[in-house]
Amino acid sequence: QDIFILQEIVPTTDNTDLWARFSIDGSNYRSTAGDYRWATHLSTDGAINTAAGSAGDTKINLSPALGSGTGESLSGIATLGRPAVAGTVGYKNLIFKGPQYNSAPEEQVFQSAGAFVGTTDDVTNVRFMMASDTFASGRIIHLKHDFSKVP
Repeated sequence: QDIFILQEIVPTTDNTDLWARFSIDGSNYRSTAGDYRWATHLSTDGAINTAAGSAGDTKINLSPALGSGTGESLSGIATLGRPAVAGTVGYKNLIFKGPQYNSAPEEQVFQSAGAFVGTTDDVTNVRFMMASDTFASGRIIHLKHDFSKVP
């Protein structure tokens, strides 16, 4: 199991999506149409609930419309389940949960889930990226845990 802690992520460009893509060879990240499936759900302190998703995409959309203004950021935890399980039932799942702050000010909580369905090969790397450019600030911490060794 791989765990990624995203801290205070801010994109360079305002109102852009946070994506994830997987590599199966260590350097090339899959972006073929139909490689991924995903769903997101947003809840706000104003009682707004919205959902989005795709049954065949070039990426996993973790959080749409991330802001780059003063005080805007996203933090959270992404968990990659089954990164090294091969076979026809070995699709790799990525789950993300975390708060996003925008200029409203408004508390937003995202829950996202996605699956890499382009191949059942082992995932060797995960790339977090902005849809339109790069990260202006923030950091991502990668932790690995072998749950087979838990008593």
